[in-house]
Amino acid sequence: MVSGYHRRAVGSTGDGFGIVVEGLGHVVTGNIVSDNDVDIQIQSHNTDTNDQSTPYFDRGSASVSSAVINGNTILTSTTADLHNVGAPTTDATCNAYDNATGPAASKVVGLFVTIPFFVAPNTAVPCGIPTEVTATAGDASAEVSWTVPAADSGAAITGYVVTASPGGATCTTTGALTCTVTGLNNGTAYTFTVQATNAQGSGASSAPSAPVTPFAVASEAPSGSPDFNPIDPQRVFDTRAGQSPKALRTVAKTQVGGANALEVKMTDLAGFVPALGVGAVSLNVGATNSAAGGFITVYPCGTRDLVSSVNFAAGETVSNAVIATVSADGNVCFYSSATADLVVDINGWFSATSDFTGVTPTRVFDTRAGESPDAVRTVTRAKIGGAVTLEVKMTDLAGRVPATGVSAVSLNVAVTNPAAAGFVTVYPCGALNLVASLNYAAGQTVSNAVLVPVSATGTVCFYSMVPTDIVVDLNGWFSTRATF
Repeated sequence: MVSGYHRRAVGSTGDGFGIVVEGLGHVVTGNIVSDNDVDIQIQSHNTDTNDQSTPYFDRGSASVSSAVINGNTILTSTTADLHNVGAPTTDATCNAYDNATGPAASKVVGLFVTIPFFVAPNTAVPCGIPTEVTATAGDASAEVSWTVPAADSGAAITGYVVTASPGGATCTTTGALTCTVTGLNNGTAYTFTVQATNAQGSGASSAPSAPVTPFAVASEAPSGSPDFNPIDPQRVFDTRAGQSPKALRTVAKTQVGGANALEVKMTDLAGFVPALGVGAVSLNVGATNSAAGGFITVYPCGTRDLVSSVNFAAGETVSNAVIATVSADGNVCFYSSATADLVVDINGWFSATSDFTGVTPTRVFDTRAGESPDAVRTVTRAKIGGAVTLEVKMTDLAGRVPATGVSAVSLNVAVTNPAAAGFVTVYPCGALNLVASLNYAAGQTVSNAVLVPVSATGTVCFYSMVPTDIVVDLNGWFSTRATF
């Protein structure tokens, strides 16, 4: 390797060689040679070291084709810029000659010359390097732009090739300074390099662009989609350390509790829930590792009312189905009255134009004495059970449920303080069938999601096998046009 030299022999008329390289495989790069008789000479081993009568231009009779002459500044030689004794070198590239760009012109000017000098031109690939490479991420793609190289050493540029890293995906142009690389993986960071090209090949690669990460373009709920769109159940998030590595959303691996509500985006779940046109999502919300008994409120962020979506005892693992309205940004918030790990799965979504209207969870009634003063319906503060059935009007709840046009309501029904084991039946009044909407053990606090039709007068009835307090929250309603 010969590199980094600045060699001058101003005015020499016989011994002014800039750089002489003998033997095979040498690389001459990054040198400045000027004002010499011969700036760079490449020759085979000189066998005439003891015969000073042999002209130095003739020493060594074989060419050295494996030498690489690259990136040198070769200026104002007296006789020859670049002389390869015997035959031109095949590996001269991107050298600057005589303050000009382009292939070297042959210089045969007779100082001790009995045979022509062979002057190696630059290999005709572009020598300039594209600059200012930038990329803009798209859906499984990136648009890459750059500026023209400052110089091309006289070798015309006819196009460019862009290469992505990782993966090696490419795009090409026939002169345009922008192209789009496709076939990338959404969620993976990529950088891009650009090479100038012509018929002889490609020049050196540019510096890489700053990394960009392709992303899925926001999808919209299909026109005419049904009210409810079921999906194969998917784990959305899990706050437990080391659990659910394939969850669709990444959240802090720490328990939720007290003032620290957890906000999670429930729309734009690629392949499952679109980014736009979603009104509510159907979830299974689980609590585990709780430090004390408490409840979880699932709500569309913003103002949180005193309602429960899941009830749990200390150390208990329990879950409940929840239909949750999403915020304007597609988010759902999770509050826990006591610290607990949360595990949330999704099994479907409602379109924003469906006949289901989600509302911020609202306490409808509470039979416990002195509790829930903001409940929207006033009921007798006494346990329900046996022959006592409670009938409550679920329509005409100002700002939440209209007075007419309602076919069913979405509720969270909780029992607490039951005298013995039993069940609750939630039904549209009229005939009572032997069915259970919620089962409980003696003294247990437990809740369940219930979708129930309303009676012709907009009421819903609550029956309990044994006396218990009942607490009911509303999270949405279905119009009489609703389809599933």
